[in-house]
Amino acid sequence: MVNRNAGIKSVDDLIGKRVGVSGFAFNPATYVRSMFVHLYDLPIEKIIWVEGEPNSMSNVPYHRSRRFTIEKAPRNIMDMLNDGELDAVLMSDGGIEPTEKLDRLFPDPWVEIAKFYKATGVFPVNAAITFRNDVLEANPGLDQALVTAYQQAWDRYANEAGDTKHMELSVPKMKDLGVLPLTEGFTANRTNLAWISHACYEQGLTKRL
Repeated sequence: MVNRNAGIKSVDDLIGKRVGVSGFAFNPATYVRSMFVHLYDLPIEKIIWVEGEPNSMSNVPYHRSRRFTIEKAPRNIMDMLNDGELDAVLMSDGGIEPTEKLDRLFPDPWVEIAKFYKATGVFPVNAAITFRNDVLEANPGLDQALVTAYQQAWDRYANEAGDTKHMELSVPKMKDLGVLPLTEGFTANRTNLAWISHACYEQGLTKRL
């Protein structure tokens, strides 16, 4: 979402602007910055990144590359965007409907989603199931049983969901793109996991690829 008075009409117009994120290492922000680099050749180091607090990575000690200018937001980043203190905000839920003050960077986000997916085969992973080793040792087969249950749930959801939204994305359009039902398991998501791993390394969030 962009403030209409910021003069942002294209991705390149983000250069030099103040962009709010719910934490610099926030999953959607990391993905979108990577998309900006590889799909639009945007120099993301030339953007001022403003972190909202608290966020999902608050108090987690991760590396912050000096290539980036990162500031802390003194208040809610959406309020700051609305008041013109920020030029844009990367959102995790598909954004909001345009208002008198705010607009979408991309009038039709689905054009960009399809372009990225067709170019990379990546549909961003939003969550992962993890297991403690002692729990698995005490319950052999629990991991596979839960992964299977998740897959059955996704299949059922995809079959029964009508013209509705998932994470603010159109379910019919997700089906047309071929990403719903989502597929569980490491092998099925290897391309996605490789992409986010590379994005974290490329942006200096991790020191090892």
